Amino acid sequence: MAVFRDEDHSRLDYLMLRDGPVRMYFARRILEEDLGWLRAHGYVVDRFDALTWASEEDALGAIARALEFPNYFGGNLDALNDCLGAVDIPTDSGRAVVIERFDGVYAQSPDWWWNLLDVFAVQSRRHLLFGERLLVLLQSDDPRLSIPPVGKSGVGWNRREWS
Repeated sequence: MAVFRDEDHSRLDYLMLRDGPVRMYFARRILEEDLGWLRAHGYVVDRFDALTWASEEDALGAIARALEFPNYFGGNLDALNDCLGAVDIPTDSGRAVVIERFDGVYAQSPDWWWNLLDVFAVQSRRHLLFGERLLVLLQSDDPRLSIPPVGKSGVGWNRREWS
């Protein structure tokens, strides 16, 4: 399936992915409205409350269970990267991972959480190559939360001249 068509330019999922697959929310009402739209359009929604996680390992375990990673999942960010590449995403809709109260865990270990978001962003771009939509919605109780960009790709030499 084509990822989007010309007439899809006002769809919520198009607008989210156009600006990057990781979006932040402060108002829960707006988050709920957007989740309602995603569900109405067939998205699988995996929802987490970050404040229930006592550690990064707890977070990875919860994500692994919800996204049905294989038993050999290694419980680290490299393994997350590997398993997210093979996660089931409906090709006629998509998948949305929602992490509520993200600011609470991000403040404790911003580098680690940035790396987790970067893995999701990179894998979202990879899934798009196959017509699969993967979104991450973060809810923050702190409206001033600022997270550096994730999922950027560098400008590199072509493979025929430089490898």
